[in-house]
Amino acid sequence: YIGFDSFKNKNNGKTAVITPAFNLNMKDHFIRFKYLTRFYKPDARAERMIRFYVGEETEDVSNIAWIDLNLEIAPDAATFSDAVTSDNIDIDFNNTTIRVKVEYTSDVEKGFFPALNLYGFDIVEKK
Repeated sequence: YIGFDSFKNKNNGKTAVITPAFNLNMKDHFIRFKYLTRFYKPDARAERMIRFYVGEETEDVSNIAWIDLNLEIAPDAATFSDAVTSDNIDIDFNNTTIRVKVEYTSDVEKGFFPALNLYGFDIVEKK
């Protein structure tokens, strides 16, 4: 579980979490995320302040070429216990090692402080 928000402290900026590396065998895969958002205003959604990425492992994580998964973020949850699971997202990586990145942005000037709770994700082999 990872929680992102900046409402209480009114922080401004971008935060990212990068996973450990996952080795994918010679099969096709998809990924899905279990998460929830709250207080994610329509104007903030238009700016895509919450993003999910995947990239091929490199020796230095700062050199990973991140691919935006363009996950359509679900509507705000009614409570902090109403997580959803995203649709399956195809990832075009085979016989390599990948990492996943989740990026969160807040904006003090615009009053954008969405909350994101990431409960987990699955990388699943297509059958």
